[in-house]
Amino acid sequence: MRLWAVVPAAGAGLRLGLGFNKVLAPLGGQPLLYRTLEALASYPSWAGVVLVHARDERMLLEKALEGASWPWPFHWAEGGETRSDSVRAGLTLATGLGAEAVAVHDAARPLVTEALVTRVVARAQSAGAAIPGLPVADTLKRVVRGTDLVVETVSRTELWAVQTPQVVRVSLLQEAYATAARLGITGTDEASLLEAAGFEVAVVPGDPGNVKVTGPGDLALVDALGVRLGRWSAPPDSGPTP
Repeated sequence: MRLWAVVPAAGAGLRLGLGFNKVLAPLGGQPLLYRTLEALASYPSWAGVVLVHARDERMLLEKALEGASWPWPFHWAEGGETRSDSVRAGLTLATGLGAEAVAVHDAARPLVTEALVTRVVARAQSAGAAIPGLPVADTLKRVVRGTDLVVETVSRTELWAVQTPQVVRVSLLQEAYATAARLGITGTDEASLLEAAGFEVAVVPGDPGNVKVTGPGDLALVDALGVRLGRWSAPPDSGPTP
């Protein structure tokens, strides 16, 4: 498959509470976005990468990546109101550039590995669509909305926590978007749109280290993991890595 990566970076990142797009947050002396693209560059078979930006943020992101050099064609696409809109904009551009499949990867997952990408791509080649995930280990409770009252314990036997990259053939994802538009569905990820359109999605073992920066504690966690894994160095005055 002629495979392109689509990296949505148009979110506000409000839960992190920074007051600016979280992909600009520093990790080891570089913006989070740079670290994510750097990690993706470890996979050798991209035909190209599309970075999806918010309407008014392209110049900010260009400045954050100033001086960076990537081993594949690099293109920009303007995102939309939702993540789904943004991914679709990236998909449209990648398709016009000859993509046969896309790997949609969160800009806020800077510790993705070549091994993980390889696993997902290999399964998508046979299944049409594949995602990485981890079996849910914690006990799950359903709680009454707006209260602290437990309704029931939910079986975790068949539940998986899903990660990215999510890899899918272009033709399937295009049809999934068309179906979603017709039914008025807004999915939280590409797999949910594919499921709604009736397509099967395969799951491969994810990576516990493939953490997404979402909440206030995630940035420190990912920074520490990056130092421990040798992705970047700790600042001289930062003290020992926990």
